[in-house]
Amino acid sequence: MADQKDDDNESASSSEEDEEKNEFWWRRGIVQAPRQIVQWDHVDESRQSKGIAEKGRKVTWSELFLDLVLVTNVGKLGEAYQSGNLSLIEALVLYRLIYECWLRTTEYAGRFFVDDVVDKLANGVLMFLLVVAGLRIGEFEFVESAGLVARAGGVYQLVMGLVWARTLWALPDARTHMGRHGLAPSVAFGLAYLLVAHVVTAPTPLLVCLVVLNWADPVWHAVGYVYFTLPKKVRVPVHVAHLVERRGCLRLILFGEVVTGVTVGTSRCLGVAIPVVGLAFLILYDFKLLAFDVDVVPLKRHCYRAMSFWRPVIYLEAAWWFDASMGRQPNQMGPRGEAHILLCACFSVGVAALTLERLMHDNSRVLGEHHWLNVVSGPTLQGCTNQKARKNNAPVSYGLIDATDRVHLAERRVFLFQIAFHVFIVLAGILLAVYCHSVHKDYEEDLVLTCLAALATVAVAVNLLDEIHAITGRAVV
Repeated sequence: MADQKDDDNESASSSEEDEEKNEFWWRRGIVQAPRQIVQWDHVDESRQSKGIAEKGRKVTWSELFLDLVLVTNVGKLGEAYQSGNLSLIEALVLYRLIYECWLRTTEYAGRFFVDDVVDKLANGVLMFLLVVAGLRIGEFEFVESAGLVARAGGVYQLVMGLVWARTLWALPDARTHMGRHGLAPSVAFGLAYLLVAHVVTAPTPLLVCLVVLNWADPVWHAVGYVYFTLPKKVRVPVHVAHLVERRGCLRLILFGEVVTGVTVGTSRCLGVAIPVVGLAFLILYDFKLLAFDVDVVPLKRHCYRAMSFWRPVIYLEAAWWFDASMGRQPNQMGPRGEAHILLCACFSVGVAALTLERLMHDNSRVLGEHHWLNVVSGPTLQGCTNQKARKNNAPVSYGLIDATDRVHLAERRVFLFQIAFHVFIVLAGILLAVYCHSVHKDYEEDLVLTCLAALATVAVAVNLLDEIHAITGRAVV
């Protein structure tokens, strides 16, 4: 008995030491080998497969700090637009350039992980490059600002190329995938940004070159995935939960920047300022609910798990447009003649982007596989009931046969009503912008904020209809 107790105490202390060793990166080793955080359950090309994700992969403090540095530059872009140093198109192009840097880092972190001194030094260099990119934003004209942002972005991409090269050397089984979709684009776009910043000095050609480079990255991946499909055994699956969490962190930080803009510049008396700030905050809070709470998508139905390339690409583009629309703070809307028009435009773009994000996921459970709104162009990695039924030669029916079918029909009606109401909100925001363009009155600001707050609040209520239906079991529309 005494020997058994001693063995138990030794095993307990050993497990505590292992846990403490895993908690502190320097006790695991100053230099570590990068590891792949998601593995295929099998590599048989004839069968569907899913990625087995490493447990405990959370957003690190370094990744969160990188997001904070990026959002600081977003705030500077808004100030530059307000001061007139940058036009709206120029600000969006520079934001897209910085965003591409963030996306390159996030794509790496969603597939590989290492936490050693080399990785921390690399993250520090990347953060410093983002700081350098924002040094001239807001204080100089577009050519000077864009030139420094392009140079910093080019070096950023090259540093990420070194990170990919290190991982490529450590994981030989994934070299083909990493070389084509990680190392090669990082080096190519890094050199291209540096070349454009050095050669092109006229405003219009520089803007055109940056637009082409910014949207060339999805084209690069499209050509690689569509026309040069790699076998499953050399493809690296992505950690969906980590990417969703990372994007959520960036979006929340952007919301925080907007809150700062809501409370700045309220020069009117407190009795007037509080209702105005309250309406602006209500709009922001409703968008937070729409983006995080009322349209929650299970990871098994997320578009990243679909056997389709285009849906994740469209999802990423919609997410960028939503983040860009939220990045325009109320006190950074430019001259008064454009302020309310741009506010309505950002509102409409934000709702449209969230709607497109929702449609990119696997909605076959509600709509059925053959509904025209179900943009699932391939089966999900988890499979679905109709596919299993077809595999077993069982008939697939969408008719009203029993109570289960009636429930599915009610869910479909709720879903379609929600999408239709989103379209209505987008059109209402556009019409409100047209009205603001034709009428300039003292009450215009209060009218716009009241209308947008009402629309956003009703949108939240409409998006909760499926939750009410799930609780009551009855159709609500």
